[in-house]
Amino acid sequence: MRFAALGLTAALLLALASTLALWRYADSRLEREEIPAIEANRDVEAAPAATGEGEPAAPLPETLNVLVVGTDSREGLTDQQLLELGTEDVGTALTDTIMLVQLSPLREEAAIVSFPRDLRVDVPGEGVLKINAVHPRGGADLLVRTVQDLTDITVDHYVEVNIAGFLEVTDAVGGVEVCLDEPMVDRYAGVDLPAGCQTLDGRKAAGFVRSRRVRDQFGADDDFGRIARQQYFIRQAMERITSANTLANPVRVKRLIDAVAGAVTTDTDLGATQMLRLADSLADISPETVSTRAVPGYYSNETGFVHPYEDQAEALFSALREGTRLPDVGLTAPAELVAGDVTVVVLNGEGTGGLATEVQAFLEARGFEVVATGNAGTDEAPDFSYATTEVAYVPDDEAKARLVADFLPGARLVELDEPAVGDVVVTVGADWSER
Repeated sequence: MRFAALGLTAALLLALASTLALWRYADSRLEREEIPAIEANRDVEAAPAATGEGEPAAPLPETLNVLVVGTDSREGLTDQQLLELGTEDVGTALTDTIMLVQLSPLREEAAIVSFPRDLRVDVPGEGVLKINAVHPRGGADLLVRTVQDLTDITVDHYVEVNIAGFLEVTDAVGGVEVCLDEPMVDRYAGVDLPAGCQTLDGRKAAGFVRSRRVRDQFGADDDFGRIARQQYFIRQAMERITSANTLANPVRVKRLIDAVAGAVTTDTDLGATQMLRLADSLADISPETVSTRAVPGYYSNETGFVHPYEDQAEALFSALREGTRLPDVGLTAPAELVAGDVTVVVLNGEGTGGLATEVQAFLEARGFEVVATGNAGTDEAPDFSYATTEVAYVPDDEAKARLVADFLPGARLVELDEPAVGDVVVTVGADWSER
């Protein structure tokens, strides 16, 4: 009995040593990047520093916000892999997948908010860009600062993975099962899948999450459909990774650690040890407790941007800041809105003769239908006191008003109490100048 006890103790010590060695190995392989915006957040928050050896680990905060970025970099792919994926090495690395993942260890919950690739954002020092073009301009730091400015949410950690890394991680867990209501064919994404449930290897999974040219159970043939597909895939991957088939298989665990360590770039404070602690604290989180949303907005064919519905987007970001239930926004893809769908009334609010007619011609040249012109105020008492151009609308026509305002820089949006003759009423102020 004494010999058996000693043997069991030795086995436990050996297993512990092996586990520690494996995580140290993974930690040494992780590629880290110093991101000043995240470092500044830690300084401001005065987060507990890493404890010394032998001291208990600092407790995890109630929530952690992780910016997860997938780049379309082809680095690391072979010519054969490029061919199978239906792509080529284009030499750029746009971030077409951007997600803010909020983890709540204490509440055993998680939330994922996706940012449409064409989302219009104000970028510090760069002006207005599509969000997927921010990373190529200024790297991870500029993207973190842009997301923080947009959401007013502090980003605690950053994780970046390219296509090659995605393939490796998917293959390391033995593939991920997806269920399709109908066949899925997209030659641009290199995907041809039958209907029904099937396990996708890395190559097929990459085509599945990249596709945005098919209409299926996940949505329209656009970026919002792709976002829904990606969020579904994440839920399915969570089930695969947390299953006994993965965690009870030492070889598969080793492959997974190898794949993750070699495939991702993180901020300097997110190492293998921190990931292990986080994974342990999130052990009870299941796909059913993960809320998924997309930043709500509409796509304008004229501008090429997805413009956010600001009130709905703020409600979503506010819920993340406060740790409350996410509102039911950003769940469905909006229809494309074009100028020809919008009727406009143009009023002269500045007093210069012919101003309303001038703006009418400006808007009609861009496809809008101007149904009436005149002076602000009344015929007996015109109001020429407008310093700033206003775009007025009833709440149901907010998207139309924002589309008009896109062509009138500096214009102020105003809600109407009652419907007008047109969808939108533009009152031209002294700030008007044709752009």
